[in-house]
Amino acid sequence: MKQAGLLGKGAVALGILVLLAALFLLPLLPVLVAEGSKGRWVKVCLPGQSLWVEYVHSVERTAVRDRLVVSWDGGFILRESRYFSYGAGLPTEGKLGEGELVIEGRATPLQELVFRIFDSSSYVLYVGQSRVELARLAGEGGRVTLRVLRPWQLLRFGS
Repeated sequence: MKQAGLLGKGAVALGILVLLAALFLLPLLPVLVAEGSKGRWVKVCLPGQSLWVEYVHSVERTAVRDRLVVSWDGGFILRESRYFSYGAGLPTEGKLGEGELVIEGRATPLQELVFRIFDSSSYVLYVGQSRVELARLAGEGGRVTLRVLRPWQLLRFGS
């Protein structure tokens, strides 16, 4: 009998410990925010988590895929870019793969990204299993800003 009571107290103590850890750690988790004039998209992520931005290059009309990583300091690090054709106006460094030019080994820090939305650009953001077309957040010619915030900062940036 007495042992069951100790197990119950241990479970309660563990529950309190988990709750306290959550209260202190959750505010530190980064929140990815894509915001435009027509809406906002929010996703909690982890530092080091990759996200992909896909779009159509404005000059060459080829697909481009950039991989960014969420940094601890509230920004992004551009890690790689993939271009699915080669030609004038596109980078020449990188390695050629199967139908793509890959530029790896990047470590470009960025605080935020701003996208100008045009039907021809087709910006799509991928984070884990989530996908959002940035055009739905801002109409034709509008802008979408992508940034990493802490949960309490969401209150400052409007509703």
